[in-house]
Formats: sequence, structure tokens, C-alpha cells
Amino acid sequence: MERRIVQNETTLDEGLDLKSMRYEERLVTRGTGFDVKLGVVGRITDRFRLGASLHSPAFFSLTDAYFSQMETSFRTWTRT
Repeated sequence: MERRIVQNETTLDEGLDLKSMRYEERLVTRGTGFDVKLGVVGRITDRFRLGASLHSPAFFSLTDAYFSQMETSFRTWTRT
């Protein structure tokens, strides 16, 4: 599973030094796992049945990878 968020901002205000900004974060989750379920149903009489089941615990492993990045762009000023 992957979740990604990207945000871009640009300013048109010439009075600000900041021209644009880009922020990205990404989360990647991977995993494996297993469990076992067994069951049986038996007929005791024509009108009565008996069942039983066995469930093992679930064994699993998850791994997360998180990335973030920010980029900024500034205006270049020239002296007059």
C-alpha cells in the first residue's frame, strides 16, 4: 500500500522573496502474514449436527518506509 501527498504553492506577490514551494511525503507499507483455520461438522442424528473449529493465531510482519521532501524557489533580485 502506498500513500502519497503532494502540495504545490506559488505566490504571485512580487513583494515576497518566496516564489514557490513544493512539499511531498510518501508512505509505503508492505507486509506478509498467514494463519490457519480448520473445521469439521458431523451429523449426530438426522436432526442434530455438531461442529468444531480450530483457529491459529495470525502471524504477520509489516514494514514501513517514509519519505519526505521540500523544495523552495526564491526570486532573484537585481540592484538598480
